[in-house]
Amino acid sequence: MQRLLSSAFWGSMAYRVLSLFQFMYTSPGLISNYFPYVFMYQVFKGTAENSPLTLTYAKSTTGTPLSKAVSIYAFDNSMYISFSYDGLTYANQIEIPSGRFFHLSVTARSAQVQNKTAGLNARFQVIVWYVISVY
Repeated sequence: MQRLLSSAFWGSMAYRVLSLFQFMYTSPGLISNYFPYVFMYQVFKGTAENSPLTLTYAKSTTGTPLSKAVSIYAFDNSMYISFSYDGLTYANQIEIPSGRFFHLSVTARSAQVQNKTAGLNARFQVIVWYVISVY
């Protein structure tokens, strides 16, 4: 169980998934001719406090990319997360219980995290997955 909770384990899993996509993209005749995209991810680690903390996704040459999926883990205390398509208005908060891992298919430009219970800061890790066209 400790192995599943370690950040090294999830980091290696993310690397394996990314390596698989890289293989599929670069292998001649597999799907690279029909799938001209690059897969990228960005990791956010921190502490969710009483006031919302905004996670702004990395800028690319064409602006802020839209996420295709988000992986979320709350380590020690429950937290809320909300997503924004335009970076200004945020949707309703989703509760993330402590000790649980969630993977959501969500299209957004940024997210906000906040602890659920005042005074109990929640340590978190959020991995944002992008698909960027090479054209």
